[in-house]
Amino acid sequence: MVKNIVEVFLFFSPMPATKLTKIALMALKAGKSEEGLLTQLPIVNRLKKYAPENELLSGLPFYIGMTKAKGNALDILNIFGLGSSEVLFKKVQNFSKDDMHKAIMASAALPLLFDAIEIDGTQYRDGCLGSTENEWGNTPAKPLVEEEGCTHLIVCHLDEGSFFDRHDPLFNNISIIEVRPETEIFSTLDPLMFKADKINQWIEQGYKDSKRIVMDSLNAIKGVEERCVAALEADHAINKLKKRNFLYSDV
Repeated sequence: MVKNIVEVFLFFSPMPATKLTKIALMALKAGKSEEGLLTQLPIVNRLKKYAPENELLSGLPFYIGMTKAKGNALDILNIFGLGSSEVLFKKVQNFSKDDMHKAIMASAALPLLFDAIEIDGTQYRDGCLGSTENEWGNTPAKPLVEEEGCTHLIVCHLDEGSFFDRHDPLFNNISIIEVRPETEIFSTLDPLMFKADKINQWIEQGYKDSKRIVMDSLNAIKGVEERCVAALEADHAINKLKKRNFLYSDV
C-alpha cells in the first residue's frame, strides 16, 4: 500500500517529494486551505484527447456529482462521515465548453490530494463527500430519473460497499440492475494511476460481474414467467372442468 501511495504521488506530483512533504504539513495546519498536493494535469490531458468538448456535447446525457468545498479539514471529515455536505448533481452538457473538463475534474477532486476546482466563483470537490448524507450521492442515478425520465437503470459499482439504496421511494417505479464487483477493484490504488496494463483485466472482470448479475436477473424473470404460464394453464384446465359440470372449490 505504501508503494502504491508513493507511485500515485510521483505520477501526479509536479514537484519533488521533499517539497511535497513540506506542503502536506502546511496543508494539514491550514485546515481552511482548498489547495491540494498533486496536479490533475495528466488526467486533464487525457480528457482533452479522448473526450473533447464537441463530442461531449453530442453524446448521451452525462451527469456528475460534486460538493461545495469547505476547506481541507472539513472536506476530509466528510470522507469519514463526520461532516455534512450536500451532493450536487450537474449535467456536463449544461456547462460552458471552458468549464466542461473543469467540472469533470471537480467531481474527482479529493481533499488534500487535489485542488478544489472553481466554477462560476464557487469551489467544488468530489461528489463522494456527500455520500454519507445521501445514499446515492456517489451514484448520479437521481437526475437520470428526475431530469431524463429514465425507467430502467444499470448501476455499475466499483465497490461492493458503495452507498446506494435501490429501495428508496425515488425508485419505486424504476427497474434497476446493480452490478457489484466480486473482486474488490480498489484493493490497491491502481485505479487512480490509470494503468494501461490493468485495462484488459478490469474489462474482463466487468464482463464476468455483469454476466453473473444479469444471469441472476434473467433466471428470476424466467421463474416469474414460468409461474405465470403455470397459473394460466391451471385456470384453463379449471374452466374446462367447469364446462363439464365438475364441482370446484378454492378451499
